[in-house]
Amino acid sequence: MTNQNHVQTYGQRVASFKGLLEKAAPKLAEILPSHISPERMVKVALIAANQNPQLLECTPSSIVSAMMTAASLGLEPDGTMGSAYLVPYRTRCQLIIGYRGLIDLARRSGQISKIEAHAVYEGDEFSYE
Repeated sequence: MTNQNHVQTYGQRVASFKGLLEKAAPKLAEILPSHISPERMVKVALIAANQNPQLLECTPSSIVSAMMTAASLGLEPDGTMGSAYLVPYRTRCQLIIGYRGLIDLARRSGQISKIEAHAVYEGDEFSYE
């Protein structure tokens, strides 16, 4: 019976999370670039919560804030592509921009002509311009 209560509680938290995101979708639509739909952002956030259930414990305002920031930057916080991540810190959801997201933002700025990213390990010699 304990497992059923836990599953039901988890299911209720997922439903609440989904409802929160769907309620925020019109606000997301106002600031999203044309290549990302608000429905996609909701799905991306649901997948992130499925992969990291601690997101379900975050405050609604922090979740919406993180999603709005991602939307305004035109980044999908799916964690899969390395663009951006929704990361729970206790009860606060934080948007963390990955290196690929930073590269994407830099390219879109129009202020750079070339950018490359490579792993650098301790003891490696490298140069940059």
